[in-house]
Amino acid sequence: MPKTTNLRVKIVSTGMYLPDNVYTNDKIIARIKKTINDPDDPRLLQLSAEKIEANTGIRQRYYADLTRETNPETALFMGKVALERALEKAGWDALDLDFIIFSTVSVGNNPGDFLIPSVACHLQQDIGAFNAMAYDLKAACSGWVYGMSQAIMNIESGFAKRGVVVCSETQERGLDYSDPASCVLIGDLAVATLVEKSEKSHVEFIRTEANNERRLKEIIRLNDANVYGDKDALTRPFFRLNGSRVYKEGIRHMSALVKETLSETNNSIDDIDHFIFHQANGSMLKRVAKMTGIPPEKNLMNIAEVGNTTSATIPSVLHMYIENGTINKGDKVLFTAFGGGVTSGTILMEI
Repeated sequence: MPKTTNLRVKIVSTGMYLPDNVYTNDKIIARIKKTINDPDDPRLLQLSAEKIEANTGIRQRYYADLTRETNPETALFMGKVALERALEKAGWDALDLDFIIFSTVSVGNNPGDFLIPSVACHLQQDIGAFNAMAYDLKAACSGWVYGMSQAIMNIESGFAKRGVVVCSETQERGLDYSDPASCVLIGDLAVATLVEKSEKSHVEFIRTEANNERRLKEIIRLNDANVYGDKDALTRPFFRLNGSRVYKEGIRHMSALVKETLSETNNSIDDIDHFIFHQANGSMLKRVAKMTGIPPEKNLMNIAEVGNTTSATIPSVLHMYIENGTINKGDKVLFTAFGGGVTSGTILMEI
């Protein structure tokens, strides 16, 4: 369970890409009904837009369009646009980057994808970041926390001065619309987070975890991607989760991480300006906040607008609340994630 404290690395800017296609709960329900094609199926009896929002906190989500003739919204394309926007905001050139860490669970899920070369290497070449090393990372919903921990260590060690963590997900093709409990949760988007060496400590605490004796690796799954173009529908990767286990374990892990981080750093809830959790489920996040004493105004969420975007949830909340003026320079933010693997982790830092 690696952990470390007081590191001189800061976030410089963020950039985000939202796909064009917006799917409301009603639109998702129409796809579910078309897939199940049986009005008497018990899975449809309790299905409504209002109940989806009440149970998950989600009103809408965005889906990448992989069929566009110009610039299909692949994980690579969305990540590239997000990175270009972050670079422009920071006033950086692509040659300023010493590394590109690309976090995604969507590689191989889209037609034409390959596992080698990595998406990061495609991106590195496409934007001309010829001074940067590049690799992909797969930590599911903890992807940003894992990626940022590696980025911070690269810089703190002196191995690099500047870099980026890109989180990009195109998951719609991996959704099973005969499984209403899981398919309503997921959305697509991309976010880039630029980091660099700082004169003072911005990172107060990092901890990352995976499985322990509870052996939870099977509660969130996505079977092997079909990268060879086999037409057999059975080879198509589908997202699965054990809803009740994920709900309970997510609350357990994230609550424990918050409490441990505060204890290890001698902070109280009052000392933290904002809390950003992986946006798994709105009711889960409210439950974590209640168990840890976090007031609602400090528990920042965007799940209603974009759904659960896996590795991109935490940085998308960060980006959107910086953009709307809620998060300001000097604010102290605690980021906490829980996801497939299982993986989890937390970062406490000053923006």
